[in-house]
Order: sequence, then structure tokens, then C-alpha cells
Amino acid sequence: MKTAAQTTQNHASRPTRGMITGTLLACLMQASTTAAPSANELGGTLSPVIHRSIQDDDTKTASEAPETFVGKLGLAYTAPPNCIANEQRNDRGVDVLHLVDESTPPGWTITFQRLGVQEMGETAGSRIDSFLASLPDPETAPAGTPLSTVRERRALGVRLMGGTEAQRYPAELVYLDVELDETTTGISGLLVIQIDPTTFLYGTLFALGDTFEERSKASLETLFDSLRILSGTDKTERESTRIENGSVVVSAFTPELLRAVAEKDVNDFYRLYATSPDGTVKEVGWQQVTTRLASCAEVPGTTAGEDVSMEQGLLVTIKSEIVEFFPSQKLTVDVVGSHWISLDRAESRWSIIRTPRRILSAGARRTETEVGSPSAETGIRTRPQPRSTITVVDSNGLNVQLDAPADDTPFITQAELYVLGHLLAASGTGDFDLDWYALDRQSLNGAGIRKRSDRCTVAADGSFELTSIGGSGAFTQGFSETGARLMRRSPLDDGGELILESTDPETLIELYTRKQLPVR
Repeated sequence: MKTAAQTTQNHASRPTRGMITGTLLACLMQASTTAAPSANELGGTLSPVIHRSIQDDDTKTASEAPETFVGKLGLAYTAPPNCIANEQRNDRGVDVLHLVDESTPPGWTITFQRLGVQEMGETAGSRIDSFLASLPDPETAPAGTPLSTVRERRALGVRLMGGTEAQRYPAELVYLDVELDETTTGISGLLVIQIDPTTFLYGTLFALGDTFEERSKASLETLFDSLRILSGTDKTERESTRIENGSVVVSAFTPELLRAVAEKDVNDFYRLYATSPDGTVKEVGWQQVTTRLASCAEVPGTTAGEDVSMEQGLLVTIKSEIVEFFPSQKLTVDVVGSHWISLDRAESRWSIIRTPRRILSAGARRTETEVGSPSAETGIRTRPQPRSTITVVDSNGLNVQLDAPADDTPFITQAELYVLGHLLAASGTGDFDLDWYALDRQSLNGAGIRKRSDRCTVAADGSFELTSIGGSGAFTQGFSETGARLMRRSPLDDGGELILESTDPETLIELYTRKQLPVR
């Protein structure tokens, strides 16, 4: 189920003026913690790792200061005060780190990402030169074009994590004064660090011009001074350890554990709503998640006479209704998803059916009519023959066939993701950092199976939080000590959040009645 706010910022291979003075300006003025990741399917597969500033000790190694380490970028940093950080992966599969000043109003925002060289022999300085050369010429630019002038440019050296003072990566920093309108000036900037002959780490920033010197510059300079780069060898070793951790967690999902969750008769109910930076709340819909033991023959889309196994497996049923298009269009969308996995995890199947409806009467006796034809998606992951394959077909004609990851690669299915909290609680989860793979149904045209990174933090009372980053965006989830999901938060492009919150049907009906929304 997608919401109307499903956009993801794209980053060009080379920073452009619009990237700095457009996207980042909008981000800053909206006090956004991130450019918008995709809002995934409710309870979906991929997620931001959001954390507050944590002071770093330069004498610590990377493994001793994981809270300020961005594994995908090979970057460690100390966030300035009043700063929130957000890690995500955009729709091009590029990992990015957003840092935003939380002052009122926010004074600056900066985004880090890795990019490759465009031409052999490029350096941090030549990249800055190319960027400056791409800016509009004041002599020839059309009237009304925002113009930029160099405020400051200098060379830097960024330390190797755990290295000596002499072990530094070449870097250059430039600040620009940007004419935003007749009375307003902003500061844009670009920090380029050359990691190796073919890779740069970019930091693109925007700040308020009238308060830059007194409010923002010192914080940004402190951030730049704290940057540390992990060596390629250490980064590879760290990623290998995270994959091993993923394999350990997946191996705990035994037939006995999957059966226990299926027989637990999970019945979790959620309210879905969006918040905006000004505090406005918009109801998006509701969702119900249930589990039981069943064969894959009970998944809709199974055709008569199809040769299917009758063995029992975990069946997760998702019933949802989207109401965000009511009352403006009098539309709602019913969604029913069935996700099944065999107890030995060797095969899985799913079906998702979406039915748009126009509400004719939402009184005591609700009447409605279907609008157009329902849309559907089905998927099958076969047993290894010798390799397991995944086939996804939808009613729009999309037909994707993928090779599932090899047996020694940690892979988590759609069914397990919907009840991940219950699985982790039942397996006795503790704190962990891991990588594993999942099917990204939002990006099927772009490979489909993507790495997902998770961090689990367990509180003293047994409740735990899961922060995740993957191919289609990022989110944070909170779970009770029994594994019931209590909350899921995903940042939106307007600076707000999409929130999935545990509730009960009676409470939701009372809320919807007050807001004059349709209820069943």
C-alpha cells in the first residue's frame, strides 16, 4: 500500500547548483531531517537510521564508537550540538548521510555520499574547479538567475580512522554566497574528500547567510575537523562481520520458531497517520496483522490444479484500508495481503490485492462501489532446483524473475518481516548490528534483492528498537518485550513522518467517527 507521499531524492553523479541551492534549501526551510525516502508497504521491508549527536573520542577505534560511524560510507564523525542525523539509501542505491541543525529556525543542513570519478586523474581540487566552472556567469546569465560568489576556499586533510596525524586524505572545501532573492543570501558549500584514485566522499551543504558566521560556521568546522575515514580493508572486514551476524540471526528462525509464531495467533492492529512539521496530523489508514498455520494453497492466486505442497507453514495475513483520499475524493483503498513461508524456510509465496472504492454513504450503514478494477501482485520463491528463484507478477504486466541469494547468504522473506518483532523476541534477541538481504518490491526494475542493514537495541525491560536502512528508504521501529510492534516511523519529504502506531479497533472507530472518516 503506497501513500501519496512516495518520492525519493535523486543525487546526480556530479553535484549541481540545483542540488545545493534547490533541494538543500527546500530541506532547510522545511526543517526536514531527510529528503524523502519511499514510504514502503505497511510493515514493509526496508528502512532511516536516526540518531542524536553522540560525542566521539578521537582515541577510540571505529569498533569502539559505532554510534557515530556510517558503515556504508566508511565515515566516522562527531555531530555538532542540536543536530539530528539520518542515514538512508536513495532509489539509485546510493547511501547518504543527512545532518540537520535542529535550532529554530534551522541554520544549516549537509548531506554526505560517495561518488566515483568522472575522468581519470581527477582530484578533490579539480572537482571543486569543475563545480565552480558550472555556475552561471554573472556577465551572461539571464536576468533573475541566482548568482554565486566564492566566500572561502581552502585545502583540508581528513584523518584515517586510528591513523597518525600524517595519515590524511586530500580534501578541499568551498563556501559560496548565493543570491536567493533581492534581500536574502544563503551559503552553499561543497566538501570533497578523495578516498582513493577512483572514489570521492562529497559533503554538500546549505546554510542561512545572515547568521552564518555567528551561528553555523563554527559548528560546521567542528564537524569537518572530526571526520575520520575507515580504510578499505577495515571497511570490508566490518561488512563481512555484519553479514556473519545476519546469518546467525536468520539461523535462529527454525521450524520450531516459525511454528510457534504461527500458533501464537498474532492479532496486531495499527493506526497509520502522517505528521507535518507544523504538527498537522492526517489519517492515512489502518492495518491488521494476523498469523496462523496453513498451506500455501490458501494463498490467493493459487490456480486450480496447480501442483502445490500441502505442508504447513507460517501464513501472515495483512488487512488494510487507506483513507487518505477521503473525504476530498470520497475514495478508500482496501488491501489484503497473504504472505506464506514453509517452516523449513525453503519456499515462500504471497499475494496482494488492492481494491479502490468510492464511498456513497458513510453513515450507520456504509454503502460503497468499486472504482475500476482491483490491482494485484503475486510472488513465488521456489525450492532450490538447484537454485531458488523468485517470480513476481502484477496486474500491470510486470513480470520479474530473480535468482534468490545463495544458501550461505542471509535472506529474510516478506512473511518474516511482517512478524519480525515476534521472531526476534522468541529467539531471545540481544543488541546487534547486521546486514542481510530482502526483496525490495519498490525497486523490482532495478535488481529487486537488496542488502538491508539493521541495528537492534534492547532496553532493560526487554523492549527493543530496530533501526534499518535499505534500498527503498529507511525507518525505525519499536517493539514490546513480547515482540509486538508498537510504533514504526518513516521520514517524509515535507519534514514530517509516516507513523504506524499500535491501537485497537474500538479506539480507531471512535477516532474515525470524530473525524468523519469511513469505518467498517
